[in-house]
Amino acid sequence: MKDKIASVFGEDKLEHLLGIVYPKIHVIDLTERTKGRKGLEIYAQKPNGIDTLLIENPNLNITATFFKPQCFLNERGKEPDNCEGVFYLSDSTEKTWVLFIEIKDCKAIY
Repeated sequence: MKDKIASVFGEDKLEHLLGIVYPKIHVIDLTERTKGRKGLEIYAQKPNGIDTLLIENPNLNITATFFKPQCFLNERGKEPDNCEGVFYLSDSTEKTWVLFIEIKDCKAIY
């Protein structure tokens, strides 16, 4: 799967995280909180003070591919709303699952 995605978008527009084997995978979109300096982040433990997308992982070896800014451009050269990434089995086949994710980060409340 990793090679297929890279062949469509090019490696320069992607970030791959290989061998994710955490029993609980916590995914956070930090774009709003960091003013674009960070995007999606993955944690083995839930960080304090922020909600996460929780993926329960029963001993699977998972790879995540995140789409960097400007990966998707419309016909006018603008970046449309799009998903931030895709999760899949590291040894995926044509018959295994794929999970596309779109997360909305809420601004921190102080």
